[in-house]
Amino acid sequence: MPTTLIKTYRCTCCRSSYTTKTASVQDGVCARCFDQYYRICEDCGDIHYVTPHATPRETLCFGCRAARRNTAELHYWREKPLNTSFATYDQMGSKRKYGVEVETSYCQCHRELHGKTAFGSKSDPSVDGLEFVSPILYGDQGLEEIDNLLEFAAEKHWEADQYCGCHIHCDLRVEGVEGLIKVAHAYRRLQNLLKQFAAPHRHNHDYSYDLAWSVSDLTQNRQVRNNLSVLDWLCRNGRYNHVNFCAYTRHQTVEIRILEGTVDATTIKNWLKFNTRLIDAIVKMSHEEIETVFNKRLMKDQFAAIVAIIDDAELTDWLAARARSLNHTNLVAE
Repeated sequence: MPTTLIKTYRCTCCRSSYTTKTASVQDGVCARCFDQYYRICEDCGDIHYVTPHATPRETLCFGCRAARRNTAELHYWREKPLNTSFATYDQMGSKRKYGVEVETSYCQCHRELHGKTAFGSKSDPSVDGLEFVSPILYGDQGLEEIDNLLEFAAEKHWEADQYCGCHIHCDLRVEGVEGLIKVAHAYRRLQNLLKQFAAPHRHNHDYSYDLAWSVSDLTQNRQVRNNLSVLDWLCRNGRYNHVNFCAYTRHQTVEIRILEGTVDATTIKNWLKFNTRLIDAIVKMSHEEIETVFNKRLMKDQFAAIVAIIDDAELTDWLAARARSLNHTNLVAE
């Protein structure tokens, strides 16, 4: 019986012999070398050589990597400083600097904004759209910048779904860690009241949880720790809470995360006005005064205290109307 000859080939990489059973899709390369030195581009399908130290995730050829990089540059850009040489505070009602992060689920034509806004854009894996991040804003000119962004959003029919949030930052560089601890004290007392101004799905959201510690926990830590140690304790409780105190370590701000995603300019601007003015009052109080003002059994009494502090009927009427629109009609005084 005649013997069947098995045809062999020599690999151009390792120089060893291989048969058709151990061949790869790349001519002249054995399967073992192909797995080690070649990838199939996930974008164009071409076979390309990679370095011996390439990771399994390096699945794009050089041309497609460059194409994606150019596309990313069109999609994402950094925020730029607010372009104004002066500021007015008639509308804002607070000289405190602030910032805002607007998450979207749909943001068509956003590239038309590039170079026309102080806001930057970046990806956020938790949402279907993009996140638009302001620079440091201040005064009425900051509110105008928010208007510019959201007028464009309204024109292009942008959306923010239940997975989105709107996060604001309030500057605490002047008051320092002591001011931050006062804000933590007051906002913990007001936690349930603040929920009445946010959509129910944000009350216990993956990126917006209740503050797990109590005022008693904070007081005990204040009594036995210095301010920096209290800050460290606050940060160990995490950043994905209604109020994120970890933001101070990076931005010297407090980040308020409880508000649901929105592309409505009035909602964002009023939320900023409310929180900046409230913080203005809180940082001037002692901890004893914070307890006296905000430690109320009924939320309507807490709201009455806020009404007195804010002293702006239009803004507090908006807060009350917002609570009613969210079906919290029995929690906020008319």
